[in-house]
Order: sequence, then C-alpha cells, then structure tokens
Amino acid sequence: MEQQIVSYEVLFDHVQDNGVYLCEDLHTSYWPKFGGGFKKEGTFIEYSKDFIDQLNAHHSIENGLMVNDFTKTVDSIHYYDSILVIEKKLRPKPYDEQIGTLSFEIPKEVEEKLEEVQRTSTIVRDNNSGGFLKRLFGVGKNG
Repeated sequence: MEQQIVSYEVLFDHVQDNGVYLCEDLHTSYWPKFGGGFKKEGTFIEYSKDFIDQLNAHHSIENGLMVNDFTKTVDSIHYYDSILVIEKKLRPKPYDEQIGTLSFEIPKEVEEKLEEVQRTSTIVRDNNSGGFLKRLFGVGKNG
C-alpha cells in the first residue's frame, strides 16, 4: 500500500490534461498481511477517500477544505472492485444559475421557511429520516 501512495504522489502531477490515472490492487488495503484493515489509517483506500473532499472543495465554505490543484484538474473519480480511476481535466470554478419557472406553486409558508434557511445558511441533520423537513415544514416521515 505504501507503494500505491508513493506512486500516486510521484506520478499524478505528470498525468496530462484529459489523461487517466489508475491504481489497482486496492483490495490489499483490507488485508492485514499487507498492513491493511477496515478503515485502517495509512492504507491507499483511506488516503484516496480524501480525494472526494478535494474534488468538491469549490463547494465548501469551511477553512479546512481549500481548493487545490486536484480540485482544479480532476474531473471525476471512479471506484471499482480493487481499482481507482481518476480522470484529469481542467475544470472552471462551478457557479449557480437558476433559469426557467416553477411548474408548481410553493405554499407561502414553505417559501418563507426556505428564505429563512437560506438567510441563516445552517443545515440541520438528524438520524430520523424526514426529521429536518418535519421541523422545518411540518411534513416528512409520519406526517
């Protein structure tokens, strides 16, 4: 596994735009005889999970996740059985755009709640499916 991490760190920057980086034998990250194990630090699987955050860094508003070269040059990440594929492609910074009109009417009380949520920019999560919607709109699971 260490060689997978070292190989990535040495070779990835040399992959050209529109190129592909592939790492195989990911299953060794789970094998104790290769120093692996489920969620074991130092394995290539655990190392590569950070790629997901880096790919989406443009969308983070927290200081701990910053846009870097990976964010700017990786178009997609694909995990297969024992294989990781990273597709490089220069990406512009994403932006939000809303066009068109709604095909349904949003009740005024729901619209007001949505505006309140957007103003506060706070996401509330819980383990009860629909709990957030139930607290916000009075709808959701069992309601």
